[in-house]
Amino acid sequence: MKMKKSIALWSSDYTELTGQAIITLRVAGYVLPELGASREFVFPPSAHPRAVARWFWVVLRLWREIALGQIGTLYLVCSRSNGGFVRDIPALLAAKIGVRVIVHSHGSDIVDLLTVRKLSSLARWFYSSCHMIVPSEHLREPLVPYVRSVHVCEGFYAGSQDMLEVGRKVETESLTVLWNSNVMVSKGFFDLFAAIKALQADGYPVKLIGLGKLVADEELGPEALNKRFSSLGTPDWFDYRGRQPHKQSVEMLAQADVICLPSRYSSESQGLVIIEAMCAGKAIVVSDIPALRATLGDYPAFFVPVNSVDGIKEALRRFSLQKKNDPVAFSQTRSVYAAKARERFAVGRFERDMSDVLAKGSN
Repeated sequence: MKMKKSIALWSSDYTELTGQAIITLRVAGYVLPELGASREFVFPPSAHPRAVARWFWVVLRLWREIALGQIGTLYLVCSRSNGGFVRDIPALLAAKIGVRVIVHSHGSDIVDLLTVRKLSSLARWFYSSCHMIVPSEHLREPLVPYVRSVHVCEGFYAGSQDMLEVGRKVETESLTVLWNSNVMVSKGFFDLFAAIKALQADGYPVKLIGLGKLVADEELGPEALNKRFSSLGTPDWFDYRGRQPHKQSVEMLAQADVICLPSRYSSESQGLVIIEAMCAGKAIVVSDIPALRATLGDYPAFFVPVNSVDGIKEALRRFSLQKKNDPVAFSQTRSVYAAKARERFAVGRFERDMSDVLAKGSN
């Protein structure tokens, strides 16, 4: 009797609240069990004091089960950094001996990993035997030459419609802008802050609620980031609440008028914050980059040039006037598009799409 081979998961720890972790948790908790998956190869992040030892043990476990013929498909949640790629090599190597490896990339910088870095030729050799899942259609064409197949599985909103309260009446005295991402230079946080500061100086009643933790990036290191953030002070129109549980962030979304993400982040792809804002029918301001264009689709968002404080200021000025002139219409005007977004980003649709990709050739 032929032994049924399992689908297995390879991933770094996915308990920390990030967009990637939320999606991985959904796949691990709902999609893979439905397909009969029973094996996980999960290791701690590199900052963990025993990260290398734990990773090495996971590698040994993985290859023992591959050698025993117990794994037919490996679902690999990849890292796009150079160090993360090296960490994933033992899992990627499985594709070279006949295991069906399906890589799920959650960031646009997977293209950079395969094309413009010093180790790109090595990365291409490993990835050439793998299938790939990406969250956005704009990534399909750039990746087709480098992998066996590319599948687009868009993200999801897993909460209830009641949590979003589409068209909810909000207070009318000011325009409330919600920042619901990590506080990073490349995400555009400081551009947004500067734009609202300028609007305040011009007499527009705009306030900013900030969620998320401070995260260093390629533009500003940890010490410089902390110093720059501290220099902003505590104006009465800025309410910074730090990192919040997902439930609280959705509650804040329901109270907000505008979600702003003027990102130039190299890994930007299909952020959960934008998906939730669309499903809630909120006014949205984003940078004009391919990843966010693909995410918004025909949703009526305001696109601004990258690095443009003036562009953000003008978008928020217009929204402020629209709300002042007719608060009800401002709240309701995107309700039809919100309904379409809730259908597009339904969790059931996501699970079906993922299951279709993962089930092929799993036995």
